[in-house]
Amino acid sequence: GTALFWESDYGQQVKGLVKMATDELNDIINCQPFIALVDSRPGQTQIILQGGANNGLHAGDTLALYQLVVQGSATHYQEHDIRLVNRNTAIELREVYPSHSVGVINSANFLNGQFLALAP
Repeated sequence: GTALFWESDYGQQVKGLVKMATDELNDIINCQPFIALVDSRPGQTQIILQGGANNGLHAGDTLALYQLVVQGSATHYQEHDIRLVNRNTAIELREVYPSHSVGVINSANFLNGQFLALAP
């Protein structure tokens, strides 16, 4: 990790490889939508979202709501199939704090189960 190492031929090759890996990782991360866990109670339209201003969210943002469905395997012990089911419902953020947000569901349907919110 010395300056002499980074100036060597080998050090330059390592530096180029690290830069290439960093660029590829950055491209993958930029394509991944923001995903946050939703804390909801049956019968309520107000929710707590486990993401806030530190994640780039703002009051007025709308996020799509997906239900997290976990189904156990009939043939393998402690193996589960996990799916996200689009509920065609959105959450509008009303209050945004650094680590969490308060939002409302834009549907008359109440939540029951585990949900994730995805930013577009």
